[in-house]
Amino acid sequence: MGLISWFKGLFKKSITVNTNTNSLVVLQNSKKKLNFGAMIDVPKDFVCVLCYKDKVADMFTEGRYRLDTKEMPLLTRIEKLTKQDKKGNLKKHFYANIYFINLKEFVDQQFYSYNSVYIKDKHYKSVNAYLSGKFSYVISSPVDFLEGMFTSFGVVRDGVAKNEISNWVADTATKIVQKKKPTVEKLYSRDTSCFENMVEGLNKELFDVGIKISSFEITDVKFPKKIYKKITLDYEELHQKEQKVYTGEQIDLVNPVRTASQKSFENQSNEVYLQESQKVQEEMQTKVLSTDSDGDSVVHTGVYQDFQQKNNQDYVNVQDENNNPELNDAEQESLIVNQYQAPIQKTLEYKKCSNCGAFNSKSAEICFCCGHKFN
Repeated sequence: MGLISWFKGLFKKSITVNTNTNSLVVLQNSKKKLNFGAMIDVPKDFVCVLCYKDKVADMFTEGRYRLDTKEMPLLTRIEKLTKQDKKGNLKKHFYANIYFINLKEFVDQQFYSYNSVYIKDKHYKSVNAYLSGKFSYVISSPVDFLEGMFTSFGVVRDGVAKNEISNWVADTATKIVQKKKPTVEKLYSRDTSCFENMVEGLNKELFDVGIKISSFEITDVKFPKKIYKKITLDYEELHQKEQKVYTGEQIDLVNPVRTASQKSFENQSNEVYLQESQKVQEEMQTKVLSTDSDGDSVVHTGVYQDFQQKNNQDYVNVQDENNNPELNDAEQESLIVNQYQAPIQKTLEYKKCSNCGAFNSKSAEICFCCGHKFN
């Protein structure tokens, strides 16, 4: 009976996290012993990472896991869990910090730069400008993220992690703007030349710490008070020329569900329109020769209605030219009929040989040129 209770309790006391949390990092079981056989439940949109002190060990994706030496190869090697003591016994417990990393997108996060953009100007002399704004991001690599956090902190907390990411973004954005060497006027008006390719530059710099920026926007640039009193923007630049103001950047994150749906729609479209495309191709390979009693001939591809339209237009023109008010209706009609005789139309249809390209009669079964049999 005791064995059954122990077995049931093993599944009830699993280590997990609340899925409704808005936290980026959730630390569970800090500095506590863990027994072999403990269970971990990893919910959707989370990953679980086992760490020993400031070393990242094993990572678990969505699912249920039983903690033993087979499931924790890295932690087993770090703590030497398979090493026997003097009596030949193996360890019954181990130590590990358990982190649950939230993989969802965190939007509208605020940042403020503590480092300034230094501008040296002849008119304004030395100026220090500070950037602030908002951004959105996801954790693209939980292992790289925790290793980057461990370089500054021994134990990672949620508030500390979010503040550190904000600092990383602010410092990187300041360096990118500094390299563009903006003028006071352009930075004051937030000209796009000061912030071009900002998202791309941020992702390149933050790739090593497992952060992917999805959108970025500068909402304010703070200058010293003396600048606001002295600054004068050129009238021609602001009013006569189109001023390109920076309004933020945004990129689409990779969505495997959306990619799979688009591929499925493409495959279905090919099947639905295959028959229609074959029909159009056959019409393009069919030529129609129209001749009349006057000796005129026209070659058409597909539907031919322009010949009849031409006859109707010619008849109207003749009627207009011979509208003599001195003649009665019967005499005018007789005059038009005598001057305009509608030609007799004859239509010949041809089909193109798929082997040699020669045009054959529509009723032909064998190509006269190469002997190819038509289907």
